Amino acid sequence: MRDGKVRPEMDTTPRGLNHHLSDLRRCLWRGIVGVAVCTVLCLVLSEPILALLRVPIQRVLQPGQRLVVLSVHEYVLTQLRAAVAGGLLLASPWVLTQLWRFAAPGLYRREQRMCLLFVGAGSGFALTGVLLGYFVALPLVFTVLTHGLPPGVEAAYSVGHLFGFAVNTLLVCAAICETPIVVFLLA
Repeated sequence: MRDGKVRPEMDTTPRGLNHHLSDLRRCLWRGIVGVAVCTVLCLVLSEPILALLRVPIQRVLQPGQRLVVLSVHEYVLTQLRAAVAGGLLLASPWVLTQLWRFAAPGLYRREQRMCLLFVGAGSGFALTGVLLGYFVALPLVFTVLTHGLPPGVEAAYSVGHLFGFAVNTLLVCAAICETPIVVFLLA
């Protein structure tokens, strides 16, 4: 029953509230443990993650412009933020699987197919948005912002602010690419 497979009809076996809450608790804990494991893995790999996010701005930096750390704890906190963001991203298939295991038994076969279709399409659109953001939007935005400085203004960009800006830009691009799903659901 809890394998998440598509069945011909909804499971109509009567179950009490405690049984459903127990299933929900189990799925939530599995999801939380998956996020924690992926976050620890990303903490170990935080330097390559940050290096990957620095690439678009380093390509457009002019001579004399540089990346700086503005406070004692900024780089460590940026590494932690990168680990948490990477952990959430890396664990998202596992978390979606846990949500599916909880919800699938209460859906009819047609509803299960539609959910799988929307999750697959939504994941593909989000990945497309992140890739467009990384390869198109970030370089374009960084080029415009770094080349628009007046003479006499020296540029030194904060690593923490750069990471926050890059992640927010990628999330916005992913959300924009989710528009077809939202339009379809609202139609």
